[in-house]
Amino acid sequence: MKTYRVAIVGCGERGTAAGRAYHAHPRTEVVGLCDLDRKRLGALGDELGIAARYEDLDAMIVETKPDIVAISTGTEFHHPLSMRALEHGVHVEVEKPICVDYTPTKFSRRRPSAASGWRCHQHRWRTHARHAPGNSAGGSAGCGT
Repeated sequence: MKTYRVAIVGCGERGTAAGRAYHAHPRTEVVGLCDLDRKRLGALGDELGIAARYEDLDAMIVETKPDIVAISTGTEFHHPLSMRALEHGVHVEVEKPICVDYTPTKFSRRRPSAASGWRCHQHRWRTHARHAPGNSAGGSAGCGT
């Protein structure tokens, strides 16, 4: 079975929970951590034994080559960070909501790669989520919960 390489963006409470979960899962390997707060970055890196620590998302993606980037930052950063990861052709797992308003999601459908992202994993199979703008069978990013 394939082991997925995961990079975590945001090392606060949610990022720490995501990092612990991915670290414990038998089919995932945490390959990098990214946060602007060096104290949080260091604490999670030390706890998980991850040496690859970054303050720059693009550098982390280029150097660690993850399959998935898990974005666990403040809501206002979800959309721009998701789009940056998608531009690298990396799959995205993002905390909800993906954006603070609908406008940015109109551009999410034009991404150049085959990478995917989800709007809100708790509701992704419900009727309203399947038919919402920006949510296609290909896994397009969208807005809302």
